[in-house]
Amino acid sequence: MLHVVTIPRLNANEDEVLVAEILPGVGDFVSAGQEVLVLETAKAAVSVEAEVSGHVRLVLAAAGRTARVGAVALVLSDAAAEPLGQWEPTVEGGPGPEAPPAPRTTAKERLLARAPRGRGAAREAAPCAPAWTPDPVPSAELDFVLRARAALAALDPLPEGAAPVELGPGSAGCGPGWSVAPGAAIAPGARIVARRVVLAEGAVVGEGTRIEADAVYLGPQAKVGARTGVVTGELVAADGAYIGEGVDVDLGGGRSAESRLLVGRAGLVSPRCFVNTCREVVLEDESALSPGAYVFTHRFWQSVLDGYTVAFAGVRLCADAWVGSGCQVLPGVVVGAGAVVMSNSTVAGPVPPECMAAGVPAVVVRRGLRRELVAADKDGIVRDILREFAGHLAFKGCTVRARGDSLEVGLADGTRRTVVFLPHEARGGHGAQAAPAPGSVVLAFGPLPGAGTGYSVFDLAAREFSGPQDRLVHELRNFLRRRGLRFAPFAWDGGFRHGL
Repeated sequence: MLHVVTIPRLNANEDEVLVAEILPGVGDFVSAGQEVLVLETAKAAVSVEAEVSGHVRLVLAAAGRTARVGAVALVLSDAAAEPLGQWEPTVEGGPGPEAPPAPRTTAKERLLARAPRGRGAAREAAPCAPAWTPDPVPSAELDFVLRARAALAALDPLPEGAAPVELGPGSAGCGPGWSVAPGAAIAPGARIVARRVVLAEGAVVGEGTRIEADAVYLGPQAKVGARTGVVTGELVAADGAYIGEGVDVDLGGGRSAESRLLVGRAGLVSPRCFVNTCREVVLEDESALSPGAYVFTHRFWQSVLDGYTVAFAGVRLCADAWVGSGCQVLPGVVVGAGAVVMSNSTVAGPVPPECMAAGVPAVVVRRGLRRELVAADKDGIVRDILREFAGHLAFKGCTVRARGDSLEVGLADGTRRTVVFLPHEARGGHGAQAAPAPGSVVLAFGPLPGAGTGYSVFDLAAREFSGPQDRLVHELRNFLRRRGLRFAPFAWDGGFRHGL
């Protein structure tokens, strides 16, 4: 009898995983419960075990390459020479000799075995790719920092010798040293104590949160969650940035001229993170710290006169970088643009752009995370998203009828709406699109004529939204966000309270 080992779904957000290792070879005998594959996602390394005993007849996956969820990785048979039936055309040679199972180790043991071990090894080897020397743009030159500091500089100054501004629930308008725009909100029990404060339209400070700093800037739709404590020199959260619930930002190690937390557009500091700002911590646009991550900008305890070292240095996550849950990021680390650090890793050195790092200390385990896409690839991805969204709407109680690249949606209140995708091939010779029907929600790679005058548009190329917003629009916005697609102006809805 034949048996197959397939690629399992490891989380709801990834349809492909990296096949890190294939442990048996063709002809090997594996026992039920024996580890046969090691798979890696953005968050973890996971072992896959054989459900039954058998001889490995075919290996259809490739180590070091990605595989689709549900794809067949191995074909096993009860007997060593059993006919392969439907798999016969795939065979290029006969089965190899039967071999005893290889010694069993865990995925974590193998991952850690790749890294330098011990204090001496950690000092002698760069934790990640030593050939990459980070050269980030100085934080003072980042666009979101320039805009924030310009807004703070435009405030009327506090009188000389005056106490810091203290703002709480109900604070609105402006005065010396502070400005709270219409639509900004400070929840009950929250306080901001600073010498300069700007809360832009839609900015929110959550219940029970306390912020103490020289300067505080929360951009449009920026949010600081409930029960968060921030003590630092400067806090900037740009448009759509989110600092989650229960985050602790402190000055352990001593305050300095570089004590600041700067979070770029749509940047994310997830709940329960700890961020030390003895020195500067910068999250560039759309970079993220997952829940429970720890960021340190100082390291000291043993005496320098006994030959030990100390470290005081800032931390930078470049644009689109992602640090997984439970990671520790140590002083001086730069995580390159588009890089990923897997959960529970300790990052002691630079992580090159578009690489995946993992382990203690973290080392590069995969390169080239981002693949180049042509127009047809992107159209196919959006069509897949639209099909998934149709199922999601049905789960939410809507009636959905698919017609080509559009969905006819019946909402619970009886209204009918249309969600339309306009692929690349539908664009005219000059990039213009025919106007959709009023009330439509449109996905398109580029602007549309008359956008915002009766229909809503998600511009997939510019990642911008225009037009009316309602519960269907919020539902689609959140659905796209869970595919890594965020649109300006940003509207963070982590509680999903505004959707269907």
